[in-house]
Amino acid sequence: MGNIVITTGYTGSGWSVALASLAPEQFVHPVPGEIEDWRAQAEADAMSIAPTAQVIERLQTWSRPDADEMSLLADERDLRLLDHWAEQLPNARFLLFFTDPETALAHAIRNGFDPSAFLEGWRDSIRHLTGFQRRYRARTLLLDAASAHRNPTAMIVAVERLGLRLALRDPLLDEGEVLVVERLIARRWLANKADLAVLRAELEAHAYPLAESEPEPDLDASQLLALYRQYQAGYQQLIAACDEQTQRANEQAQQAAHYQAEAKQYQAEAEQNQATAEQHKAEADKNAKALDAEKQRSREREAAHQDAAEENELLLLQLHQVQEELESLFLKGKEAQEAFEAEKASLIAACDEQTQRANEQAQQAAHYQAEAKQNQAKAEQNQAKAEQSQAKAKQYQAEAKQNQATAEQHKAEADKNAKALDAEKQRSREREAAHQDTAEENELLLLQLHQVQEELEQYFLKYQELVQSQQALQGIGLEQESAFEQGSAPALESAREQTPQALPPPPKRQRRQRPAALKSRGPFAKNRKERRRLERYIAIIRESGLFDESWYLSQYPDVADAGYDPIEHFVCHGVGDKRNPAPWFDTAFYLETHPDVSASIMNPLVHYHQFGKAEQRPTRRGW
Repeated sequence: MGNIVITTGYTGSGWSVALASLAPEQFVHPVPGEIEDWRAQAEADAMSIAPTAQVIERLQTWSRPDADEMSLLADERDLRLLDHWAEQLPNARFLLFFTDPETALAHAIRNGFDPSAFLEGWRDSIRHLTGFQRRYRARTLLLDAASAHRNPTAMIVAVERLGLRLALRDPLLDEGEVLVVERLIARRWLANKADLAVLRAELEAHAYPLAESEPEPDLDASQLLALYRQYQAGYQQLIAACDEQTQRANEQAQQAAHYQAEAKQYQAEAEQNQATAEQHKAEADKNAKALDAEKQRSREREAAHQDAAEENELLLLQLHQVQEELESLFLKGKEAQEAFEAEKASLIAACDEQTQRANEQAQQAAHYQAEAKQNQAKAEQNQAKAEQSQAKAKQYQAEAKQNQATAEQHKAEADKNAKALDAEKQRSREREAAHQDTAEENELLLLQLHQVQEELEQYFLKYQELVQSQQALQGIGLEQESAFEQGSAPALESAREQTPQALPPPPKRQRRQRPAALKSRGPFAKNRKERRRLERYIAIIRESGLFDESWYLSQYPDVADAGYDPIEHFVCHGVGDKRNPAPWFDTAFYLETHPDVSASIMNPLVHYHQFGKAEQRPTRRGW
């Protein structure tokens, strides 16, 4: 198995800044698919983080060909899988990173996490990290991510304790982003979280100390003003961009209105064309009906003409028959000619009359036939006109449909542009409101920060006066009790004289001198982080009851003469001077005997209270 190194930290706490200084070729990419599926399953379901048989087989066969080359696996999801990694890979080493509560919460606020839920998860992750470090101390190194980022060389030296040789990026990357506003919010949020001090002290005791680095500088008023002006310039640019987008949207709206007006005009023209087409269609239908009627009349005239022609033929046939009969009569005998001359003359006259009638009927039939042909020509002409009108009507109807489709398309584009304009206006209003809320919230936070600082100083002065008054009253009560037990009248009289009748306010005692390291220099002072660490140690020692104040003052009278609080003097100066907090605790012996304590920045008495006592470490020679 190659040199596998598992490195991880809590999600959203900014732990990954420590990896920015390492050479990228040391990281494993891509990770096998079985392991990625395992990580995703553990992230989705907390009850099923145990590896499957397929994952276990993949872990056992997965190795790098070069055993001297580091293989770094960096994934925050591995935080919940550390015990499984340690069990399946016995030769793997673990490089765990953490960030202090303020830095972690500032990164979480920048990334949009809920502060309360994030802090709860941060507490659980710290307990998990420290517990894993205790179980696998020989394979695990717990480091402060911020210190590792500021001092990458010290981190490289520290990981050599695990037998690892990591390479730094060449060249190193620039410093990360400065979280100014987020740190102010985080500092305000953590003001009342007293339990984090003990948890952080325990975390620092388990972590490997890197080289001491300069505390993170705080921005002064001019730098804050410059940052505010930078945000204001960005806001002005955002407003200008919004105005430009609004103007562009207005132009699009005007163009859409123009398109909509044109669409309405096209629609009106289409409706007019449709009406004209319907009118032409009605005229064409009317002409077709007239044509059908004219055709019917032509057929009737043609039938009449045919009847007249048949009658004329019949008359001509009859005439021929009469002529034949006359000729036969003339041929039969001339004898009857004279007798029948009169009859013949009458017959000839009748024939002439009938012939004249037949000619008149023939002329009338020819006239009717000419009229029929003329009417048929007119009907054909009307039918051609009707077909032409019907074609024009179809053309007008197609144009009307095309204009209507174009109008509907323009209307859809206009509606779409109008909706986009409304959405852009809404986003512009939301961005402007969010920026205004952020500016107001920043001003309110700064104002509240100054008010809280002033109130804390006033409360501390009042508390000191109350403590002094209570001590004075207790002293007077003890004197009266002693005089009453002795039964001495002069002593009782003296006690009565000393006891005020109306309990006037106790005399103001001179305030104890505080070491320079504990004096507040404002909310943005450079010694703020160191002062907080010392105050945590003072609080832990007071609560433990291990410090003998009377013995310390009698052993070191210069502390009493200077007016220092003995515990504050021991934390700020006594440890450096190798002074002892009690007769049973030798500071110099404890630091010399336990090099892991001397290599850290932790107070030796605090270390004994939290860890050394449980580990039964000796506190002086012969104990």
